[in-house]
Amino acid sequence: MGHPDYSENYISTSALARLLGIQSNKVFSILESNRYLEKQDGQWYLTPSGEDIGGVYGSVGGPAQFPIWPRTLAESDIFQTIIAAPPIAMPCVPNLYGMNSEGGYFAEYFTLAQSKALTTREIAIVELRYGLTGGDTHTLEAVGQEIGVSRERIRQIVEKSIRKIVSKGQRELKNGKSSEPCAELLSYVRNVIRPQDEEAISRLVDFVERDLPYLPGKFSLPLVLSLAFQKRIISVPYIGEALKIYNQRKIKRLKEYQKKALSDKFQDLLASVIWPGAVSLLTTDGLERKRNVSLSGEGKTGVFHSSKMNRTVEYESELEFDFFQRLEQLDEVVVYQEQPFIIPYEYEGKNCFYYPDVLLVFKDNKGVVVEIKPLFKMALHININKWTGMKRFCADKGLGILITDGRYTIQQLQLRDINQGFANDVLALLKKGPLNWAQYKQIRDEHGITRNDFLALVLKKNLIWKLNPFMLSVA
Repeated sequence: MGHPDYSENYISTSALARLLGIQSNKVFSILESNRYLEKQDGQWYLTPSGEDIGGVYGSVGGPAQFPIWPRTLAESDIFQTIIAAPPIAMPCVPNLYGMNSEGGYFAEYFTLAQSKALTTREIAIVELRYGLTGGDTHTLEAVGQEIGVSRERIRQIVEKSIRKIVSKGQRELKNGKSSEPCAELLSYVRNVIRPQDEEAISRLVDFVERDLPYLPGKFSLPLVLSLAFQKRIISVPYIGEALKIYNQRKIKRLKEYQKKALSDKFQDLLASVIWPGAVSLLTTDGLERKRNVSLSGEGKTGVFHSSKMNRTVEYESELEFDFFQRLEQLDEVVVYQEQPFIIPYEYEGKNCFYYPDVLLVFKDNKGVVVEIKPLFKMALHININKWTGMKRFCADKGLGILITDGRYTIQQLQLRDINQGFANDVLALLKKGPLNWAQYKQIRDEHGITRNDFLALVLKKNLIWKLNPFMLSVA
C-alpha cells in the first residue's frame, strides 16, 4: 500500500513558499540550511528535525512521493522564526551552568516504561532511534535498514510507541496507579517541566541538558516534549522554540569557555590521573587512529579540522567533541590522538577488545589515556570491565589513566559520602539475590537517595550494575 494522499491537510514545499510569499528555491534553501531537508542524488529527503516539525512523505494530488508539510506550518510562529533567523549549527559544549547534575533518572524510568508498554521489537526500534541506554542515535533511514523496513514505517512505529507509553501512563495516573512505570515516567517529566507554566520550554532544555547530555538536542528535546505534553498537536509548536534556546545556550557557553581559564580547570581534572609505577616518555611520531568512527549516525558523530595538529579529528559523541575543543586551546597538551589503541578485556567469560577515546601527550612527553563518559555510565559493569583491561594495558605502557565526563571524574564518585543506612539495606538484600528496579527503587525512595549516591555505592562496594534491564548484584 502506498502513502495516502495528504492534500487536504498537507502541502508541498512549493505551495508552502506561495503561502509565505517567498520564492520556492529560497524556502528549499532555508529548510536545507536549517537541516529540515537534505538533498541526495537530486532528491529531497526529510531529516529527523524536519519530521519533528511535522514533515512527512506523501503525495499531493499525484502518485509521486516527496516531503510535504502541514498547512498550518506557514502560519505558525515556529516556521516564521525559521524564515526570519539565520541557521544555527553550533556544536554542543558541556553544561556547566544548567541544572544540577543530581537526578537524571530519565533513562531508567523510560527503560522501565518501555518494558511495560511496548513489544520487544518496538523497544529495539526506539532504542536504535534515540539511543537512551547506549548513547547511539540513528536516523529513521538507518533504523529502517537495520530492521528491514522503510524509514516512514520506522517513523510510524516510533510515534506509535511513544503514544502507547503516554496513553498507558495517563490511564495509570487516572486510576490512581501512580507507582506504575509509565505513570512514574510521565510524573517525573511533567513535575520537572510543568508544561502548563510559561517557563516550561526553558525547563525542558534544562531537563535534557541534565538527564540526557550525551544525546543531541534534536533527538532528546522532541522525545521529552512528547511525554511532557498530553497531545502532540500542543507539543509540536514548541520544538522549534526549544531547539532555538538549546542552540543559543550552546553559543553562549562556547563564548564563555573562551573567556575562562581552561588551563586551571584542566589541572583540576589532571589531579585525578592514575599514574603507573614507571612512567614512559612518549614521542609524537607514529600516532594514528586504530579505528575510524562511523559517521552514519545523525548528530552524535562528526569531524572537524584541528588547528593544533593540522589534521582532521573524528569524534563519537558530543561529550568527546566538547573535550576535544578544550584540548585545542590548552598549551599543556602538545598532541592528542583519538581511538589510539586496541585494548583487550574480558566480559562475562568472553575475550573482547575496545578502543579508548583519546591519548594526550604533554610538553614533558608523558601520556594519559582518557575515557570520556557520562557520569551514570562510569558505574556500568561493562565499562568497569573495559577499564580493568585499560589499567593493565596502561601500566604495561607507562601511561596515565583519566576517566571523566569533562567536568567530573570517577574518583569524585568513588570518594562521595554515602548514606550508611541506605548502603546497609541494599547490601542486606543483595545477600538474598540480585535486585531489580522495583526493589531498588523502594530502598532509594525510603532513604531519599540521588543517582550519584547510587553510583558511589556501586563503585565503593564493587557491585555489578546493568541497566537494560536494571539489575544490581554482588560480584
